[in-house]
Amino acid sequence: MNPFDVLEISPDASPEDIKAAYHRLAKQWHPDRYTGEAKAEAEARFRELAEAFSTLKAPGNRRPLVQHQPK
Repeated sequence: MNPFDVLEISPDASPEDIKAAYHRLAKQWHPDRYTGEAKAEAEARFRELAEAFSTLKAPGNRRPLVQHQPK
């Protein structure tokens, strides 16, 4: 999983951009907005978003990921 792709941001995104992207996508994919099969997909996507945000919100975790991004 590439957290930058999951949050639809570039590797040089600011912490504010990361937070804004997470909140925007979390609202879009929140499982309470879905039913049936779509709810299962939304739950998986929501977990993925939370994991990506958790990874990128700490600058110490983010630095190695940025260094490994293709240019």
